[in-house]
Amino acid sequence: MSNKYKYGDRVPNNVLADRLDELADAVTKANLRPFVMRIPAEMDYCPDLVMSEAANRLRDFEQCFMTNKEQAEFSDTEHDVGN
Repeated sequence: MSNKYKYGDRVPNNVLADRLDELADAVTKANLRPFVMRIPAEMDYCPDLVMSEAANRLRDFEQCFMTNKEQAEFSDTEHDVGN
């Protein structure tokens, strides 16, 4: 990992997902080594930053999904009028 990314929203999803996999594997083995935080902080390594960014993206995705779903449902009911 590196200081390649200055902001959490710039870290690609696959990089976050790979790091989450590493952290999950470490938890199952009771290995705390991967949970160290570095100074300066590394957006694609520090577990608190990785998990926080992943959580934010899940919330954003859900909000976008629900908005699109509501729009699709509204569009479907719009066409049913008069039938």
